[in-house]
Formats: sequence, C-alpha cells, structure tokens
Amino acid sequence: MLDKLKTFLSDEEILEFPHITCLYDMHAVMTKALRLEWDDRDDPITEVAAPEDFSGRDFLDIGRR
Repeated sequence: MLDKLKTFLSDEEILEFPHITCLYDMHAVMTKALRLEWDDRDDPITEVAAPEDFSGRDFLDIGRR
C-alpha cells in the first residue's frame, strides 16, 4: 500500500496525512465532548448506561472464553 501512496504523495506528505487526519478526528471528538458544535440542536444519540454487573475487563476476557 505504501508503494501506491508514493505514486501520489512525497514522503513528507505521507507522514503528514495520518497526522492531519488524527488531528481532525481529535478536534471533532473534543468539540463534541465540550458541546461546542456549530449546529445548535439536541444530540441525536442517547448514551445508554452499562448493566450494573458490567466490567471493562469483560472486553479483555472475550478471547479467553
């Protein structure tokens, strides 16, 4: 895949591409978290609470079952 990128982009541009993409994503996440969106509307997604017996470790144990 890197060879295909090199046909369109320089080495510097290949390095900058994921950096800029991640910065854009980080900005979007932080803007949403701080509720700084430009569109003044209610959030269409409602967060659902996890079950009382849920633990974050449940994700780590999936492959061990």
